[in-house]
Amino acid sequence: MRLPAAFAALACLALPALGDVVHLKSGGSIEGQIVATPTGVIVKLPAGDIAIPSDTIARIEKKESLLDQYQQRAAAIKVPDPEAHYQLGVWAYMGGLKLHAQDEFRKAIALNPNHIGARQALGYRYEGGRWVTEDEEMQARGFVRHEGQWMTPEAASRLQTLRAELEIAREKRRAAEAELKRTQEQLRAAPPAPAMPFYRPNPYYPQAPNYPGMGLYPGYHGQPAPYVYSPFGMWWFYPGGRRFVPWGAGY
Repeated sequence: MRLPAAFAALACLALPALGDVVHLKSGGSIEGQIVATPTGVIVKLPAGDIAIPSDTIARIEKKESLLDQYQQRAAAIKVPDPEAHYQLGVWAYMGGLKLHAQDEFRKAIALNPNHIGARQALGYRYEGGRWVTEDEEMQARGFVRHEGQWMTPEAASRLQTLRAELEIAREKRRAAEAELKRTQEQLRAAPPAPAMPFYRPNPYYPQAPNYPGMGLYPGYHGQPAPYVYSPFGMWWFYPGGRRFVPWGAGY
């Protein structure tokens, strides 16, 4: 709901009372919503809260609530007067009673369908010789409302498609993350793999595994056989014996 700028300025000159009045010992006063505290009161104002110590307060003047004032003003309208209902609507709107303000604007329109201020306050526009709401105007121009915004039907359809594709991609990502988590948990729960020895012991030469430079040579019937390097060649241990192979002599 929007108010015409001129009438909004008028309403600012006659804003409804903010609430109770705190009279100070210094002679000043502050009007607003009052909340009592152990050390004094807090006055809530549109610009912020003000804490007032109790030793600076002379007295607190209680006033009628805004709703009480609205009901008294509404009851004072005795004759069908669209302008009176409009002005009361402006007063209520500036005081925060927006639902009551809308009721007053509708009453003004019911008495005078061409009341410009009430029409504009309720969001009407004068198009093509008649008053229309924003929704009616946009629909007449071929727009649709999607997720709180006006757009063409094509744009709304495209946006729905993109959102559906995005949700599918998110679902695939969630499934992949869940599968990764399950795999990691399974790996953590699995027993550790046994350490593979550098070579298997040779039953014929149990001392061979202790030789420096020991390795594996899968040359005896496919079974690993230990071997030892030397500056002149390689000692090859196999079941039943051993053999020295000079470097470059071949096997």
